[in-house]
Amino acid sequence: MPQDLASLSHEKGLKVLQLIWGAMVFSVLVYAAIAWMVRTKPMVGEIGGTLAMALGAVSAGLLLAQFKLRQNLSDEKLFPRILDLGSWGLRPEAAEKLKGLQVPERGVQLILQAHVIFGIVIWAMAEAVAIFGLFLYLVTGDLRLMGIFALASLAQLFMFRPKGEAFREQIKRWHRYVEMNRGRVEPPDAETR
Repeated sequence: MPQDLASLSHEKGLKVLQLIWGAMVFSVLVYAAIAWMVRTKPMVGEIGGTLAMALGAVSAGLLLAQFKLRQNLSDEKLFPRILDLGSWGLRPEAAEKLKGLQVPERGVQLILQAHVIFGIVIWAMAEAVAIFGLFLYLVTGDLRLMGIFALASLAQLFMFRPKGEAFREQIKRWHRYVEMNRGRVEPPDAETR
């Protein structure tokens, strides 16, 4: 398997994304199973409700952040950034491989990289909601809290699952963007090749 995203085809990249997503869905189920197997005594007092409300608010904030990250992935502002390899934080070897690609192919690789990075961050936020539920269960002993937070986590994971069609549509939009801006998107060193 390739060591970096610069040499990974977008079909394989989508499969990797789906595997990562599936592992995160599985981990939420593991957290729920752990809660089911570990029996704790219910805690008496107001702290459990207060803690549940606070973590619920944090979970809502994470959901808003997930929507914002997804919006950054799908809007047209991503396309001009593709041309500036310095803004991606690539290792020098990966940047050199990408410089060897023509602009349309470079864009496909960087769009894939953006989908991988943003996808993992979005799914980790969703998985954190299930971890909140497990924590609440261990503190309060109320299995319903684990169930609510695990269901919220799974709902977020399924809402933000990797979709091949969405990725392919973005690639089509990228190629249209390149065609419409042909003179402006060619790298400065294109004439020297």
